[in-house]
Amino acid sequence: MPVHMQTQVRRVTFNQARLDRLARAILSEVGEASAELGILFVGDQRMRSLNRRYRGKDRTTDVLAFAMRDVHAGERQGARGKGRRSKQKIPIPLALCPAPGLLGDVVIAVPTALRQAKQGQR
Repeated sequence: MPVHMQTQVRRVTFNQARLDRLARAILSEVGEASAELGILFVGDQRMRSLNRRYRGKDRTTDVLAFAMRDVHAGERQGARGKGRRSKQKIPIPLALCPAPGLLGDVVIAVPTALRQAKQGQR
């Protein structure tokens, strides 16, 4: 299944073919080769907004993951970050519950990720 990538960051270029191959290799390695995944690259301001909305933390973070698996009738898990599950449940209509192959979305704050990479943190 496809890996969908989108960027909302200007002045930063990505080798999408390379990132696509890497994402597919990781999915295959963890036994999810047929899964569909979305990856969104954002700036720090957008990430701060998402982190505040979904985790109640008014600061930027490097990565948020929105899992679409483990869906309970009409509910979707909130964002996950750094291995902690959000307690927030976001109700969605049953008709909009994801297809079984949809793994979820990953949001990456490019400026934060670049800073951390330069500092050797991640």
